[in-house]
Amino acid sequence: MDTLSMTDDIHKLAATYQLGTPYAQFQTSPEKHSRLHFTVTSCITYLFIGTFTLFVVIFAIASLFDGSSSQESKLLIYGAGILIFALWLFVIEDSKTTIRTWTIYTCPRGLLRYDAKTQKAQAVHWEQIKEYYIRTWEDAELIPESGFSRSWKCYKFTLKCTDGSTVKFKGTSDIGALQHIIEKEIVSLQLPAIIGAYNAGKTVTFGAITLNQTGVSNGQYTFTWDKILCIDFEGEFICVRGFQWDVSFRVPKLLVPNACVLEALVSHLDRRGKTEKTASVNMTASEKRFSRKVYRLKRHRNT
Repeated sequence: MDTLSMTDDIHKLAATYQLGTPYAQFQTSPEKHSRLHFTVTSCITYLFIGTFTLFVVIFAIASLFDGSSSQESKLLIYGAGILIFALWLFVIEDSKTTIRTWTIYTCPRGLLRYDAKTQKAQAVHWEQIKEYYIRTWEDAELIPESGFSRSWKCYKFTLKCTDGSTVKFKGTSDIGALQHIIEKEIVSLQLPAIIGAYNAGKTVTFGAITLNQTGVSNGQYTFTWDKILCIDFEGEFICVRGFQWDVSFRVPKLLVPNACVLEALVSHLDRRGKTEKTASVNMTASEKRFSRKVYRLKRHRNT
């Protein structure tokens, strides 16, 4: 399919799913998918070989107990082994491995995932994303000709939707901008309600981490705001650190849905405490002390 017709088809799909006009596209990393061809011929072959193998195995076991010659038993056992091996070869031959690469189109009201080979499409509206997870890691390879190595960043996205479906895809450094687009949309949709619940004195939950006006907890340890030095979101963990660096707890980001919303909430509390004087009137004294400490730590790191 040429670029022009592809563009037309994508715009039609985006309009069909009411996503708006696509404004960016990202290519995912190739993924292998293996499956068997359950055709009529293959099913008959599986049934025939499997049934015949079962009978041979039964006769081989029975011959060991009814006093038959060891030579006959060996022949039956060898025959069973050959049939099992033949069945295994047929399964390997009948299986099909496909390489699938998705194209992700970002739209004002959601994402469109499209496979050009099969022409399959899946739409995810921003408000449908209930839980968002992302894992990042560094990968590298050695270039034999030069003796140098090159590295790149890898991404794995997981979107759990309100309808129970899950969308997963991977990418390399080129797909990094997609992370910022998704997180920006999720934060803009979910943060106002989270802030409202927090200000109302309720406990907001992000998987293994809970947070309220008293402090932050992981279910086993609880830090009140006046005992927290900083909340660190760098790397694959979310670390809540006390005044002594060995007094802290950390939670893997993979156990924290919508970690970007949690980070935005912490930034909001910090910003509200040190810049918005009218809003800081509603903050507790411990929250104000937390904000000042985080600000000092960030300023020290940036110098």
